[in-house]
Amino acid sequence: MNVLFDNRLANHAGLGRYGSDLIIALIKEFPSHYFSILVPPNCNIPLGDNSKNYKLIYTRSERYTISELLELSFKCNKFHQNIFHSTNYVLPLYAPIPSIVTIHDVMRLRLPEYCHSNEEFIHRFGIRRFINLVIIALILKKGSSVKKRQDDYFKSTPITNTKLEFRGKQLESVLKLHHFYLYLIHNRAITKSSAIITSSYFSKKEIIDLLQVEREKVHVIYPGVSSSFYIVYDKCKISEVLAKYSIPNDYYIHVGLKRRHKNVYTFINAYRDLLNLNSNIPIIVLVGPIDEDSNSLQAYINKIGLSSRVIFVGNVTDEELNCLYNGALATVVSSHYEGFGFPVLESMACGSPVIASDIPSISEVSNNSALLIDPFNSEDWTKALQKISNDKSLRSKLSQLGLENVTRFNWCNPASKILNVYKYVNQEMKF
Repeated sequence: MNVLFDNRLANHAGLGRYGSDLIIALIKEFPSHYFSILVPPNCNIPLGDNSKNYKLIYTRSERYTISELLELSFKCNKFHQNIFHSTNYVLPLYAPIPSIVTIHDVMRLRLPEYCHSNEEFIHRFGIRRFINLVIIALILKKGSSVKKRQDDYFKSTPITNTKLEFRGKQLESVLKLHHFYLYLIHNRAITKSSAIITSSYFSKKEIIDLLQVEREKVHVIYPGVSSSFYIVYDKCKISEVLAKYSIPNDYYIHVGLKRRHKNVYTFINAYRDLLNLNSNIPIIVLVGPIDEDSNSLQAYINKIGLSSRVIFVGNVTDEELNCLYNGALATVVSSHYEGFGFPVLESMACGSPVIASDIPSISEVSNNSALLIDPFNSEDWTKALQKISNDKSLRSKLSQLGLENVTRFNWCNPASKILNVYKYVNQEMKF
């Protein structure tokens, strides 16, 4: 079988890691099948020396542009493949082959207030890409066959009437266009694809509820945990990373700062309350990009007097993150919403005990091997942080449970299941 595999987000965290780890497993486990892999410029995926069953196809188009959809259509028509697999929910305008799409979550539809408004989108991505979204939205809306879902979405989506200045003219924003664009892209993914792959039963329920897709079309296939995360027995390696970022030996680690659903402020407030009770507690290490969002968080931390207790390390390499997980007293995952929750399993693979939000996806993935807390209850987080800090036997128990739990998430298993979906769709299209 020949598969056109969309991994254009290979250089990104999250979706990029999923796509890269999956294609590595597919290539390794199934050498009799051939994979043409769409990747961005300067992509560096460790695919190994065996190039007999894959080739890299470099792409140039930016996200949220017409050229993105046109380039995908061109690639699907140019290369003679049996299946197109999109790992980032974007499908071409036209493809002569069946498509499979991975949708990890529908947070942007469930919680649109956590996404960019028009003003934020223009500020971050520029007016040119905003205009692209206008045109794409009109094209996709015209070609959509599910008007009722669109109407429902319009009714439930906040409306803005902000006037934006562009080259001396006012651009009136009637909708949060970025949100509507994402709805249309998701809608197109479920209507035009032959199968949908998602990462948890929680996400399957969300996809069915919000996008009204047939239950049989959605396949739950748990991803694996990257081989980049494992127990480091050489403590000198951990010490080197801690020294690089001036981190003491005792610390909590939190990965992911960029969006509001990560709920970092609740964690910070709970930590502040614990510090008022006991000054002899671990510090906090925050991992994530240094940008406007993290700057606002840092300003808040300074305001409440925790600047000496919180270390921002920015983006780190996988090797450094692995060492940071290994050295941490505990990993904190405080999200309001997740489709899966990779940091939970990554830290478990490193032997780090996990304190996490008691939300459906994390409860499903952690399988009673993490200390789960109400994400909205700061007082409960304070008690949990105190408990994990004082109770060495609890940390040891959670560490062992986590290591046992993570054995369920080996990439060989999902690669095999996804290949079966490829075969099923390919066979169905012949009839």
